[in-house]
Amino acid sequence: MGKEDVATRRYMQDSRRFADAFNYALYGGEQIIRAADLKPLNTVSVPPGQGEHPREERRRDTFRCWQSMTDDRVAYALLGIEDQTRTDRSMPARCMLYDALGYADQIDELKRKNREGHLLKSSAEFLSGLREEDRVLPVVTLVLHFGTEPWDGETRLHDLLRVEDEDLLPFVADYRMNLVSPASVEDADISKFRTDLGLVLGYIKHANDKEALRKVMKSDKRYESMDAESVGLINLLTNSHIKVDEGEGKAVDTCKAIRDIRQEGYDEGALTMLGDLVSEGVLSVEDASRRARLTPEEFEEKVAAIREG
Repeated sequence: MGKEDVATRRYMQDSRRFADAFNYALYGGEQIIRAADLKPLNTVSVPPGQGEHPREERRRDTFRCWQSMTDDRVAYALLGIEDQTRTDRSMPARCMLYDALGYADQIDELKRKNREGHLLKSSAEFLSGLREEDRVLPVVTLVLHFGTEPWDGETRLHDLLRVEDEDLLPFVADYRMNLVSPASVEDADISKFRTDLGLVLGYIKHANDKEALRKVMKSDKRYESMDAESVGLINLLTNSHIKVDEGEGKAVDTCKAIRDIRQEGYDEGALTMLGDLVSEGVLSVEDASRRARLTPEEFEEKVAAIREG
């Protein structure tokens, strides 16, 4: 596992961010799932073994039980997040397996309790290990993509199939993967996230378009006070260099980071050419700096630094 995958997994261990991701994906940002209502679950599931063959563990990235009291009713669900920094074309099948194991684990636990408690009454119940009233909890898996490039893999099981007989397809169960990717988050929807997770996704989305990134950061004041862990993740995933004050736990001078992004809009060759045109009297400093998307002072300082270097 690469350091990016380790970092994103650690980042999403935070229950506030975990709830934020699901509230965005499932409820359009409405605050239905609360961090306080999430309980950690064992991330390891073991498929049933056959004979003496060893059983292979399947480990989720993050797994939580959601319990919420609403209108005197208790709602339960099992929620899992799979973090991806790169496209994995096998994800529909992987997520389907994780969900199936989530149901299998619940059924095994029900069977154990029923037998230990001598709760099985009929022959049918003895055969299955389940009572007529037994039910399992819904399992929902969310794939959270942190890549700077759009997700270009399949999102449904049927898309992975080689189908020679179309008449067979209606009888093959499909599985739809739940995906949140920076490219799929509209700029206007960043505000639907209540934690810095939305800011991280917004930054990643525009990491390769500095002018668009500058506009996004300038339009959302929350970029001026991001937590240190979020800024560190941005730096790791996008090769950015935003300074972080570890003591305060806040990003240092994010406005300066925006100015730096603007200054990087032209490469050294283009800036040198503009500087030469100014020296030759073809362009004024104001015209050249406007083309480089810099202030006149920034333009002159940048050109001087290039020439001195």
